[in-house]
Amino acid sequence: MTRAKIAALESGQAEFAALTGEARRALEERRPLLVLMTGLSGSGKTWLARSIAPDIDAVHLRSDVERKRLAGLDELASSQSATGSELYSDDVTDRVYQHLAKCAEQALAGGHSVIVDATFLRRSQRALFSSLAVRRGVSLKVIVCEAPLDTLRERIRRRHTAASDASEANLSVLEWQRPITSRSTRQNTFTSSGCPLPHRIQWTTHCGP
Repeated sequence: MTRAKIAALESGQAEFAALTGEARRALEERRPLLVLMTGLSGSGKTWLARSIAPDIDAVHLRSDVERKRLAGLDELASSQSATGSELYSDDVTDRVYQHLAKCAEQALAGGHSVIVDATFLRRSQRALFSSLAVRRGVSLKVIVCEAPLDTLRERIRRRHTAASDASEANLSVLEWQRPITSRSTRQNTFTSSGCPLPHRIQWTTHCGP
């Protein structure tokens, strides 16, 4: 029994190293980077961003946190907003992405790499940061986090029940996101090879509008 537990722990550590190692290798550069961590709710964006940020000395900007900060809320406070409205309306979401871009530009100007952690469901949201990368003369990397639908649902249920995370996404939000994502085709996307995990990482060197 003890040996079985040790083997399970070692297996989990190996999977963690494989996942974060692939992402780090994709992001290795000497000059500042602008990294977009994209994907549906529950796909692992924040987990991966937190794992990578210290290794590339990056500022981690998370949309869930900044959205509440702009509204004057603590990151764990409930906004009581309905799906796609109030704090999550199109107008507010546009302001959040503009705010993220402003913060990212300030950090890049100071010589820091930046990871922007958000769903980036719409082309216009990605185009905003593509323009920023061109303006600042830095490389733009896009990491697309994906997981099976059942896994997304289970993570969201667990996180929503725990109420210990800035994200307010529930299963209704996930279903709302899915058709928007399917209509937003990403260009020049390459899938990482040799990753044994059901959670897959993809990345691009440029995000087209």
